[in-house]
Amino acid sequence: METTTFQRFLQNRGEAPDSDEWDRPRNWDDPDYSHPGAPVVGVSWFESRACAHAMLVNAGEPLPSSADQSESHCPWLPSETEWERAASWNAKNDQRQEYPWGEWSQNESPRQHCNIHDSGLGQISPVIAFPAGISPSGCYEMSGNVWEWQANWYDEDKDWKGLRGGAFGSGPRNARCAYRGLNPPAVWNYNGGFRAARTDF
Repeated sequence: METTTFQRFLQNRGEAPDSDEWDRPRNWDDPDYSHPGAPVVGVSWFESRACAHAMLVNAGEPLPSSADQSESHCPWLPSETEWERAASWNAKNDQRQEYPWGEWSQNESPRQHCNIHDSGLGQISPVIAFPAGISPSGCYEMSGNVWEWQANWYDEDKDWKGLRGGAFGSGPRNARCAYRGLNPPAVWNYNGGFRAARTDF
């Protein structure tokens, strides 16, 4: 957060109320939401984009142009298509799975596989806390724990950004790989974070 890359990239952060006063995620100093190894929460789409870029930028790489800093272009967060493939695609079977670990029936709870309401934790957890829920591509926590901002717009009017994965208070339906959530990009939530993913053009 203290890097020049992060601070300069965060300058374009939309019309979020009081956003000029933000210098850290909203829940950064809250012990209930800042466990070691757990996702960062309390970040808007703009902060998520800035963090992901600062994490993934190569040494000596120039900052993006103004056009590349727009709300319509973000190669440092996954698109919904990229996210869903990483979460659900099983190359061995050549098919999608309902959840990262496979299928789920009404007689079974996914609480052993991910941090959702059924797990009873009631708060964020370390990313490696549910090894039984790893996706076929090797990604942890694609379901549950925190909602993850997506690069793309959810709607044609460009009012909402996509969210995926569900969170610690979500039900099994929201933790499905195909479930789509949404929020205005300036919104921050105690159960919302991001997953950095670089797309090279």
